[in-house]
Amino acid sequence: MTSSGYRSPVRMPTGLAILIFTAASVLPPACARAESVFGSRQPSSRIHALGSSLSGIIPDQLTDLTLNPARAWDAESLTINYGFRNPYSQSLPFPIVNKDMEPDLNILYVIDTNKIRLFGVSVWGWKWAFDTEWELHHEDVCDQSGTNPVNRNSRTNFSLTVSEKCRIEDDNFFRLDIASARKLGDRTVLGFRAGGSFRYLNYKWRRRYTREFYYFDTDTGEYAPDRGRSSDELDDTSRKIFAGYLQAGMTWKDSGELVIQGGYAEGTYVRDDYGLSIENRYDNYSYELSEYNYRLYEFRENRRGDTWQLSGFAKKKYSGGFVILAGGGYERGSYECNWRDMYTEYSWGGYNDLQLEDLARYPGEGIRTRSEAVFRMGKTYALERRIDLTPGAHVSYTRERFDESGDAGIDSYVIKDGVSSSFESRFPISFERTGSITVLTLPLAIEFRPASFFHLYSGFGVKFAWNRSVRRSTFLLQYEQSEDPLIPDETETENNRYDSGYLASLGFSLRYREKLFLDMYTYSDIIPENITHYIIDLRYIF
Repeated sequence: MTSSGYRSPVRMPTGLAILIFTAASVLPPACARAESVFGSRQPSSRIHALGSSLSGIIPDQLTDLTLNPARAWDAESLTINYGFRNPYSQSLPFPIVNKDMEPDLNILYVIDTNKIRLFGVSVWGWKWAFDTEWELHHEDVCDQSGTNPVNRNSRTNFSLTVSEKCRIEDDNFFRLDIASARKLGDRTVLGFRAGGSFRYLNYKWRRRYTREFYYFDTDTGEYAPDRGRSSDELDDTSRKIFAGYLQAGMTWKDSGELVIQGGYAEGTYVRDDYGLSIENRYDNYSYELSEYNYRLYEFRENRRGDTWQLSGFAKKKYSGGFVILAGGGYERGSYECNWRDMYTEYSWGGYNDLQLEDLARYPGEGIRTRSEAVFRMGKTYALERRIDLTPGAHVSYTRERFDESGDAGIDSYVIKDGVSSSFESRFPISFERTGSITVLTLPLAIEFRPASFFHLYSGFGVKFAWNRSVRRSTFLLQYEQSEDPLIPDETETENNRYDSGYLASLGFSLRYREKLFLDMYTYSDIIPENITHYIIDLRYIF
């Protein structure tokens, strides 16, 4: 909305209104791919290397404990595991139209986390597992520059410049959960888990700049101000997400599992943009201010929302090693948004006498629902005691729906050359937007054990995806100073897209006397220069 020149008070708001409606009615297909805020716990680096679509199918102590708290009972002795994770994401979408005319999914990517898990602790007849993960980052940088003092005896024109750029960034993440399990009878184990995570991101950037020009008056032998300009810019953004969850799990007869989870999450997104620009010019004879231009741009946005979740899965292992896993989840929450986009300009002198005040605002609210289902199956075949092959199948479906409504408005007031005019508009907007994605993956995991101290992991597969999105929008523009005050518009669009591709992953494990383990997932290549992108588990069994 910022502009350096005069804008018509009628054409500008009308165009902006159309932009708001057009962009707000578009739901990016990526929304269906957003990971839930409750899905932050990851499988082990070994399962990552063999293929995440086989998580829960291939037996793995770290991954199984992540999925089911009852697996805390399986630890035979005290074990400590250090993990390095990179990356994953959390998502709590607030897609109401924002200042940039695009729906914002508000996804927070977490990278370079450290993780410590301690399990196999026996107290009061229960076995306990403690899992914590964190990322801490703080940066404070400020650069200042300016011209050196000028020798005023030089009797030449000169300028003075002062510039300052500062950036402060806090990027923190913390997660903690505690699981415990106890045996009921001979072949049944019951487990519980309680935990939560907190994500905080704050970014503040500021730039201040001033430049003043002076000229030497040969008639008076004095220096006088000629012209100058200054600017002050600020971008302050803060995002917070909190998620808490409770889990109950059970295993029975060494062949079946059942897990149920409930959770609650809330998040906020606050942004404040500020831009001030001043230009002036002095009369060369009277040394008085002759031209002045003042431009102020301010944008403030506040979003908040929450969601409740219920999910679960069941797992069954049949004779012969065939395993199936089926699960699903449902989330429902609400969100609200309020942003104000303000622009002010005052100019006098020269060729332009202008006073301009523009204000655009959008308060709105919405309901979000998300449902997902997954089905996996597979079986491990042992070849000559050195190679394990695990073919399988993975099918998932995710659907996310938004029902939104808002009451946008634009006010514009202009005084140009002594003539004033104003414009006001209101336009209720409502949306119904649904996005879904169906994925079929056919993976093959290979574990090769050339030596007792070294294992090699690899995973391959093909993937097919179907993205579908449906958007229904109602837009009602009302001019308060028009003979035709209401212009309704309703649209409905549908989009289908099919994608296919292949999957490849690599990893390895180093082992020392079945006490010390180093597992590493290396994506699809093993390059030491890219070690910061690896996923690592370093484990010691006491």
